[in-house]
Amino acid sequence: MPAAPRLLTGTPGNAQASLSWLAVVGAASYSVKRATTNVGPFVTIASALTSPSYVDRQVTNATTYYYVVSAVNSAGESPNSAGFAVTPQAPLTPPTALTAAATSGRVNLTWKNPAGVFVVQNYVYRATHTTGPFTMIAVLQPTTHYTDTTVRRGTTYTYAVTAVSSVGQESRFSNAATVTAR
Repeated sequence: MPAAPRLLTGTPGNAQASLSWLAVVGAASYSVKRATTNVGPFVTIASALTSPSYVDRQVTNATTYYYVVSAVNSAGESPNSAGFAVTPQAPLTPPTALTAAATSGRVNLTWKNPAGVFVVQNYVYRATHTTGPFTMIAVLQPTTHYTDTTVRRGTTYTYAVTAVSSVGQESRFSNAATVTAR
C-alpha cells in the first residue's frame, strides 16, 4: 500500500478550489475527498487521478471546505493525507474613487473600500509614469486614506490602491490618481 500524500495545499478561486500535493512514489492514482467540517465525514469527489493536483469546481463561494487526499496502487489505498481547508471567494472588487492631493512635501490619498467585504488590509502602489511600473509603498490596516511623505517636489506620481480580503485575496488596482508633488 502506498504512503499517504503529504503537503496538501489549496488555493481559493471564484467558485473553485485548486488543490495540489506531493507525488507519492509507487502511487498509480489519487482520490480527493471533501467535507464541510474538519472531522468529516469525507466524501470522495474525484478518483483515479494520475496527477498530484485537482480543481474542485463544485463549490460555493464563502463556504469553507475541508480536503484530504489518498494514494492508490495495486496493493490498496493509503491513509488520508493531513487535511487542508479552502474557502472559495468571488473576485474582490477594487477600491474606488481614489483621489490624490499634493500639499507641501506630501501627497494625501483618499478612496472608498468595496462594500460588503471584510477588508483586512489595503496596499498602496506608486509609479512615476502613468502606466507604471507600480511599486508597493505601503501595507495598511483597512483604511480609506494615506499620506505619502516620501515624495520629491516637482515629480509627478501616479497612485493605485488595492484591498485584501480576510482570505488573503488581493483586488485589482483601483482607478489611478496622478498628481505632481509640491
